[in-house]
Amino acid sequence: MLSKRYLWFICLYTFAIVSNGGQAATENSVVAFLPRGVITWTESNLQPQTTFLNHAIQIHDWDQYTVSNHILTPVKTRFVWVNPAKAHIQLHLGEVRINRVSDSPEEQVEMMIDGTGDGEIFQPTTTPDAAERWYQVKEISQRGDQALWAITLYGAHFDRRLQAWLIPSSISLEITTGLLHNQENREQDIQPFGQYLLNATPQQYFPNTTTSDLAGFSNGKLKLSVSQDGIYRVYYQDFKDSLDMNGSIASASISLTNKGDAIPIFVEDHGDGIFGNGDYFEFVGYMNRRNLPDYYYDPYSDVNVYWLDWGLNSNGLRLAEESGFPGTANPFRPTSFRTTHHSEKDSIFDRLGSVATNTPSFDQDHFFWETLNSGGSVIVPFSLPYPDRNSIERVNIRIGLTGLTYSGDDGNNGEHIVQAYINDQNIGSGTWHDQTEYVIASSDIMNLTTHLFNANTFQNALQLFAPVNSEPDRYDRVVMNWLEVDYDRTFAAHQNQLNFKKSAGIPSGLVEFEVKNLTSPDITIVKNGASIIRDFTVRPWEDQGVVTYSAIFQDHVSNSTPDYFVAGGPGILTPERIEPDTLANLRDANADYIIITNRRFQSAVMPLAEFKTTQGFQPLVVSIQDIYDEFNHGVAHAEAIRSFLRYGLNHWSLKPKFVLLVGDANTNPKASKNDFSSNYIPTFFIQTRGWGAAEADYYFSLLLNDDYIPDLHVGRLPCTSTEEVERVVNKLIHYESNPITGLWQNEILVIAGFEDTFKYQSESLVRSHIPHHMNFKRLYIDRDSEGQMYFGNTDTLVHDWNAGKLWINFMGHGGGAVWADRSLFTREDVADLTNTDALSFVTSMTCFTGGFANNNGLGEVALKDNDAGAIGWYGSSGVGWIINDYLLVQSLFKVAMNHDITLGEAIDLTRMLYFGAPNGYDDLKPSMLFQYNFLGDPSLRLAKAAPDTNFQLDKSVYTPTESIVLECSAAFEGEWRYQVVGPSNVLIIDETAHLNIGPGNDLVIPLPADRANGLYRFSYTTQNSADENIRSGVRTFSINENWFEVTEMTEPVLPEQVYDFPTHFHSATTPDSIRLSIWGDYTETSMLALDAQNNWRKLSGLMINSVWQTIYYRYTAFLNGSIIANSNTYQLPLSQHENLALLDVKWGSVGNEVGLIVTVFNSAAEAIPNIVFHVSDSSQSGVNNFTKPFSGASSGTADYLIPMQRPPDSLHVTVTINSQLTEEMADNSKTAMVVPDAFQILPGVGLTFSGSSTD
Repeated sequence: MLSKRYLWFICLYTFAIVSNGGQAATENSVVAFLPRGVITWTESNLQPQTTFLNHAIQIHDWDQYTVSNHILTPVKTRFVWVNPAKAHIQLHLGEVRINRVSDSPEEQVEMMIDGTGDGEIFQPTTTPDAAERWYQVKEISQRGDQALWAITLYGAHFDRRLQAWLIPSSISLEITTGLLHNQENREQDIQPFGQYLLNATPQQYFPNTTTSDLAGFSNGKLKLSVSQDGIYRVYYQDFKDSLDMNGSIASASISLTNKGDAIPIFVEDHGDGIFGNGDYFEFVGYMNRRNLPDYYYDPYSDVNVYWLDWGLNSNGLRLAEESGFPGTANPFRPTSFRTTHHSEKDSIFDRLGSVATNTPSFDQDHFFWETLNSGGSVIVPFSLPYPDRNSIERVNIRIGLTGLTYSGDDGNNGEHIVQAYINDQNIGSGTWHDQTEYVIASSDIMNLTTHLFNANTFQNALQLFAPVNSEPDRYDRVVMNWLEVDYDRTFAAHQNQLNFKKSAGIPSGLVEFEVKNLTSPDITIVKNGASIIRDFTVRPWEDQGVVTYSAIFQDHVSNSTPDYFVAGGPGILTPERIEPDTLANLRDANADYIIITNRRFQSAVMPLAEFKTTQGFQPLVVSIQDIYDEFNHGVAHAEAIRSFLRYGLNHWSLKPKFVLLVGDANTNPKASKNDFSSNYIPTFFIQTRGWGAAEADYYFSLLLNDDYIPDLHVGRLPCTSTEEVERVVNKLIHYESNPITGLWQNEILVIAGFEDTFKYQSESLVRSHIPHHMNFKRLYIDRDSEGQMYFGNTDTLVHDWNAGKLWINFMGHGGGAVWADRSLFTREDVADLTNTDALSFVTSMTCFTGGFANNNGLGEVALKDNDAGAIGWYGSSGVGWIINDYLLVQSLFKVAMNHDITLGEAIDLTRMLYFGAPNGYDDLKPSMLFQYNFLGDPSLRLAKAAPDTNFQLDKSVYTPTESIVLECSAAFEGEWRYQVVGPSNVLIIDETAHLNIGPGNDLVIPLPADRANGLYRFSYTTQNSADENIRSGVRTFSINENWFEVTEMTEPVLPEQVYDFPTHFHSATTPDSIRLSIWGDYTETSMLALDAQNNWRKLSGLMINSVWQTIYYRYTAFLNGSIIANSNTYQLPLSQHENLALLDVKWGSVGNEVGLIVTVFNSAAEAIPNIVFHVSDSSQSGVNNFTKPFSGASSGTADYLIPMQRPPDSLHVTVTINSQLTEEMADNSKTAMVVPDAFQILPGVGLTFSGSSTD
């Protein structure tokens, strides 16, 4: 897992992925599709949109990333499917201007904001080295011969030699994809995701989709849960008590399985063949273990599940009955056997912050026994039963350790030194480095024997000592994991149990074993997997009034003899839990919305499932235990959830899209690993950079390919009680079904922590990333903000939250339970939140506040401990990274607010946009993807305001002394809030008032007297008293600034239609002239004329040619011979005319026929009937010209075979295609030199060229 491939919105089962955006292409961003798999992506008008700041350039609607040395460069990332073996990119730059950097930051900012200067003209180069300045390509995923590329454009380049910014007027990439199919997706209006994907997604590939996929499936009438190794006995009464059954059972039909394997059992039915009252069966059971070298115990659960059934068509597997009667003379009678005793306690969980970053945490053991610090010692008691004091064999001891401190950690060099003693005897020492495992092993020269151990109480002491580090400020810490001892042990039962096998000191042949120290004559002996030993002798022993028993039996042994298990009385175990199985038939389910919870919470989540049905979902509430039963043989493990979800994606007709996990996870080994009731919903842990094991529910979404592309959307309600579940479910239903509307639905609170960096990041979000129609409030706590309008503290935050905010974003330092800067907000402060109607979505871009396993993080508390607070929380379970936290959240605001999209979709889409950007953090990005968790319902839609059109500015350019005037088109009475934001993102006006205005009336908004020239925006939110609907809008105007207003065509312009390119120029002064520039499939430059309505138009309109596919245009205004304004670049929508293009001619075969394969591209949406291929030969090879009709050319690209059964050595052929279309013929013919490499001989047909006659 974890290759660097990704992008979730490529998943066709969920989304209709589109080209050119889910909306129309923006006026400055144009994508065009050309024949032969060529795509052009053009970003234009960059210079007028550019804002310069110290060490940064920003372009409106572009993201901003650190390139190097903290220089922030505008970037835009899009994705394209290609055939990497054939794909290539050609760069085209517009005019590039130089903006030199001043030595003074103040002068630099002032100079760069002033965009009126012409600047210097720079002649760019487009060599490969130069191309890297302007775009980068990163392969994200590869499926067969198709790959997904992330292409990132740089809107500017800082040239260190010139000490200047290079800014092109436009950037265009001509991308040859190498693909002939699935270029333009015609469903581009269905979903919003296509703006990030330049071409259509290839047909989806689902690996491992066999319909008989039953991996992990187990079933039976009863489930027996065990957590110890040993002999288990189950009585008929246990059946009856668990199932409330009546009647008896045929003994032979009883069967037992574990993890899909049949388990042999011994049935005691007292000879009547009927399993009834007083009867029982026995088997050898094992605790659950993980079969990996680093583990003795499984990290998720010690509980193993055995499945019991009866009444089936076949008999169950049985242990044979074998006599162990000790009647043969002179057997070998051993007094001890060689064994390895493993001691381990999972008492401590450590995250191991420097181990195997970006891989699953539980590939290495994270559970430990004891901790040892430098300069200290620790005593670890352990029991070693019945060492043979008469043995002269050497004892071998091994101690498993792991370092915690590592190189670079607080000045440490990562060295560990540990000395080990047992019962004051030196065992050995070890020196190693960093967070690696190490084993101290006793040396043979020590000649340790069993006399080292206590043979009476069996209690021993392991002492570990770490010497003081002699270097100052050096700190060392290690953990002990396990202890193993190889020794000779006597045949004495410990706690009425003993299991052993033939060891080297026991010869093959007849051996008599005597197992002592059993406290009951009720004894069972099993030769594991083979037989049950009968007819053995039980001999009582009395010592000081205490009676014990020995079991004596004989057997012929060899090195292949299985282990022996002996148990007596209380040593014969009973399963910890016996419960009936209720088959959920999850493989036969069908759902697009899945709630996974425990059985305690199932009734509490049902109202949410029912509500989702009203939203059009087909929900499924499933018990985590049912998932374990049907996808991991009943054993608890997080991978079972992934197996279940993967099965649904592969097999269900309705594919899962959203998954809600309801329940907490746990890292406490004592609580989670013996969770017989499956109360916890496990999470995956991923080794994240700088922190180690972090909760990563995102891993559940990575199902179908070995990449980072999420295949569905996952959220969690980390509740621990039914009361908490009911509270959050009520919040979710109320939020979407019966919200209390208000101006809060268009308001965002932007919080910056103490350091200046967080304030700069927050300012960037407000300026460039938070949609401008939103009303915003800043809350800053740095020293420079004290006494200013943006300064705030805990009381301010609680007040603002209670006033209602759609969204709250925090950039700063944090701990799991606190926004740590000046303890701005803690878990205790959540109780002060009182607004239960206006719930906030919180993006907490800091450390740990998104953690939930075995802790009450800030996000968890804000979501579930209060009826008010958060409706959803997006936060990290690991260490925050100042730059990457900012980069991750950048795109989320526009994605979530500008599209009809759920929070789960928006979060996963922005994960991918972040991951695809080539900003130099590739080693950190997987950690960021995994550690950020969404606590909430992934199908939730924000209660955001609808767009408003009621209020329009009376004009777009004002003088410095004018007030702005809003014209009202419809009557309005209600509350409204409006903000005026000026140049440099300065908030000039922020007012809330009651408004009552009639249609046709004007609303005058005075501006402050000290206003500056530049562009302004007026954003507002209204709540109509009549219908309570919340609407919002933003209107752009300028003070003494010029700009073009262009009403773009919404319908395609038809062939032979005349178009005059109208525009309205907003300016305080009328220009002398306006120039129209047209390019693409037609090029022209002409001057426009002013009509009576003050619109500028082309005097002689342009007649549209039917063969044109792409027309771009742009306006330039002049006054006194100087340019005073440039417009954006626009694309004229042209009708989708029908056209055929011949792409390729080659030799090949289709089925059993060989000949010319001709590849044809049809741009029409439908098949074109009756096309004709004309084939002529100019190589004088004896091939006759001929014509072959076909019934039609399919839409898109298709291959056609022209059979040629007896070709010459080579052909120089010309193929021409014709149809009944009126179309451009230049691309309908192709000449190629073809060398046939295969031919066929057909009986009765011969080898003629056309196959029309025999030889």
